[in-house]
Amino acid sequence: MNWFIVAIMAMVHTNGDKDLFVFTDPYFETSQECISYVQENQNAVMLRLAREFPNNNLDKIMCVPEENVEKIMESTRPIPEAQTEI
Repeated sequence: MNWFIVAIMAMVHTNGDKDLFVFTDPYFETSQECISYVQENQNAVMLRLAREFPNNNLDKIMCVPEENVEKIMESTRPIPEAQTEI
């Protein structure tokens, strides 16, 4: 089973949702490998999140098995693309 790093950001949107980010690369064979990677590469993880969410802070970071990531992805709404006013 593969494990992935999932970050949940702190800011709560008006509809109650929070941003989340799934690191698909790298992925890991065990939860312990994932945890060790996060601990050893904190700066790189935080830099990536700062690039993705420049006006947001990290709330929680977890190592999640692939089947749960799939469930998370199925239950979340993608960010709608920017629309231009006519």
